[in-house]
Amino acid sequence: ERKQPDKPMAHNLRGLVFLARRDMAGARKSLEQALKIDPKFYPAAALLASLDINDKQPAAAKQRFETLLVADPDNVNAQLALAELAEQRGAPKAEIEAMINKAIASKPSAAAPRVALIDFQLKERNLKAALSAAEQGIAVMPESADLMEAQGRARTVAGEYQQALESFNALSRAMPRSPLPSLRLAEVYAALKKYPTAISNLKHALELSPDNLVVQRRLGELQLANGEPKEALATAALIQKRAPASPLGYSLEGDVQANQKAWPAAAAAMRRGAGNPPSASRSASPNRSFQASLPCCDCASDSIATAPGTPVERPVRMAAPLPSGLPSSP
Repeated sequence: ERKQPDKPMAHNLRGLVFLARRDMAGARKSLEQALKIDPKFYPAAALLASLDINDKQPAAAKQRFETLLVADPDNVNAQLALAELAEQRGAPKAEIEAMINKAIASKPSAAAPRVALIDFQLKERNLKAALSAAEQGIAVMPESADLMEAQGRARTVAGEYQQALESFNALSRAMPRSPLPSLRLAEVYAALKKYPTAISNLKHALELSPDNLVVQRRLGELQLANGEPKEALATAALIQKRAPASPLGYSLEGDVQANQKAWPAAAAAMRRGAGNPPSASRSASPNRSFQASLPCCDCASDSIATAPGTPVERPVRMAAPLPSGLPSSP
């Protein structure tokens, strides 16, 4: 801070430290100082907006971004944050779509608003519109890894599996050191019931991100789907050894044992994992649809977002998640 008194970063970092200590007043003071130094500094505005939401003050959060846009009218992050807030308050879908399109018009060469539009259309199940938005984005930025990934997801949800493979193979060439392309390829091959190829891709993802428990869990699911219960149990045991407090290994073991009609063993595994969040357990039925597996895939892709080679310009959320259980500001 002494070396760069006219820069907001030190105050923003101090705000994060206060947040980790659950000192809301200290965090707000530091973040406000960061914005005072630079009214265009989005990270501080986003964190303050998240604190406003935590305090049940959505109007104050909205004002944060509107004020930033006065100083920086073409800030697409702030524009997308306003769209997110509008969606949270139940604004008409046409209004939200218009806000995202405005962000695209503000900066046509930015991937984030285009990916946000694709994701919005997918959420609304407007598959034709999602595919069109992806095609338009790729036409403008053919080398964008973010748009390759989004286009692949849109094609997958639309059931265009061969085209999705093309997108994710291109993503793999663009991001050779990231596990994300292999993860996405695995899900498409699983949808095609080409389980050995899907398993091979997941193993490659784990070579790049060996400690990712969600990817390991998915590997066990596909091993079971491929008629490999022994391999799936070995994967469950590995997860339990690496993360004994996680429910993932126990739920996988329970699913495998249940699939084999080993009911006492299945019940015992589930009991060992009892007390953990139930949402962490996923059904491993070989007949599970691809669409039903997407949340698991998304969890895994979120958890590898910081892996080397992963795109840095991701579709922006309003702010990084705040620590859970924060008190309200005094």
